[in-house]
Amino acid sequence: MAIIWWLNHHAAKPENQVGARHYSLAKSLNQFGIRTIIITGSYDHNRGYRFPELKSDIYSPVSRTYDGVDFCSIPTPAYKGNASIGRVKNMLAFYFGAMKYFRGKTNIPKPDLIIGSVVHPFAAYAGYRLSKYYKVPFVYEVRDLWPRTLVELGRISSNHPFVILLDKLDGFLAKKAKLIITTAPLMKNHYKERFGIPEEKCLWITNGTSFTKNTPTPMRRIGEDDVIEVGYTGTIGFANGIKEFLEELINVPKDIVKRFNFTFVGPGPLKEALAHYAEENALPVVFKDSVPKDKVWNILQEFDMFLVILLKSDLYKNGLSMNKMSDYHAAAKPIIMMGKAAENPVLISESGYVTEQMGKLSKLLKKILNDSNEQYELKSLYGRKYALEEYDWDKLALKLKNRLDSLF
Repeated sequence: MAIIWWLNHHAAKPENQVGARHYSLAKSLNQFGIRTIIITGSYDHNRGYRFPELKSDIYSPVSRTYDGVDFCSIPTPAYKGNASIGRVKNMLAFYFGAMKYFRGKTNIPKPDLIIGSVVHPFAAYAGYRLSKYYKVPFVYEVRDLWPRTLVELGRISSNHPFVILLDKLDGFLAKKAKLIITTAPLMKNHYKERFGIPEEKCLWITNGTSFTKNTPTPMRRIGEDDVIEVGYTGTIGFANGIKEFLEELINVPKDIVKRFNFTFVGPGPLKEALAHYAEENALPVVFKDSVPKDKVWNILQEFDMFLVILLKSDLYKNGLSMNKMSDYHAAAKPIIMMGKAAENPVLISESGYVTEQMGKLSKLLKKILNDSNEQYELKSLYGRKYALEEYDWDKLALKLKNRLDSLF
């Protein structure tokens, strides 16, 4: 059986409330004769805790197995704030920990191939360094275009020395890798245009969903006086467009807005303020706490339609890789999308309603009300079909396995 080490500093475990991309791919890869060991950090920045074993004086990696998938967690310090010095220290602790614990004598099987995964390039660089040590192929996985994502979000200047460093590191890793895995369909254009990387060196493996194994509740028939329940799951923060959506919702005529109820499920720094804003302006909006991943499916069944919001950004010229998109399609309900993106899966699958401008929200909601139940059901079926074809983890893992076979 081939052995892969997959370095992802913040790889989610199955009990997490967020997507578990690497766990899901690794679980499926096991079926195809590839054992994956996921090397991650001990501090979970999504839930703000470390493993109990690491609260003592133990400063060595902790190994755990979930459904046959091995996780090996490097001790990393806690921190507060995504843009803090503490987070940088956490990143460096992961890199130096990987160098300390996984070169030479280690309790885990030696790799036949190593994948280094971004969010931050230091984790991917650790993967590259380890691949050189073990003389095995290196694969570079890009889930966010660092540092472009930070620049586009306005968190840092493109001329900042740290951004320049990350950009050079991104190019270095792309050139050294035998294969580049991307989560968005057109990320390959970035590497072709920025670093002269040939397209055939890139492989698109989108974020999938385990919900393709579930049977969705049929679309209910909506009467002329019924309220349409629209759901959103995910982070409620500055980059998620919910504030802008609520500000525009105020302008929607009352005879239209009274036919909708919007529920936002998830955590985030703007949650309390936006809940107060919605109440103050008498908007048909409810905010609920996040739920464990294994409860998300039940929550999705409560809604008639789902909401996706994209703030204007050049990042979306590469397409989308949102976890919620695959979940929504699998749950077989129409999707309402506000925003513009290349290779838009809602348009491709004909599974919902799209407007590129927030100012056209009233027109879009009126269009939804004028559609028939038969049209709702058709969009639901198209979405489910798209999920089964494009988001099933087994199919995505097989696509990856077929490409990796040539590298072993």
